[in-house]
Amino acid sequence: MYHHFLGYALIAVISANIFQGISILRPQNQTWKWAYIGLLGLLLCITLAFEIYTWIKFVNSRKTKKDKPPEGPTGKPQEGPTTAPNSSQPPDEK
Repeated sequence: MYHHFLGYALIAVISANIFQGISILRPQNQTWKWAYIGLLGLLLCITLAFEIYTWIKFVNSRKTKKDKPPEGPTGKPQEGPTTAPNSSQPPDEK
């Protein structure tokens, strides 16, 4: 989670730095600035779409885990409580 938010903060700082660089150059034509704003908007839309998809997938996987019965050591669902044989009693002789 830490790396996730650190990455987003780093992208924000980098974007601000590029805006400062464009303003320092003082271009006669503002095409670079508007092109960069358009690119950032496109990347923002893509990022939002992926985040929404990831959270929907995460929430759905948690719901399906709650509905599934617990698995035993073989990977198959357990049918009931398993108990070890009582070793304090002698075995039945026939």
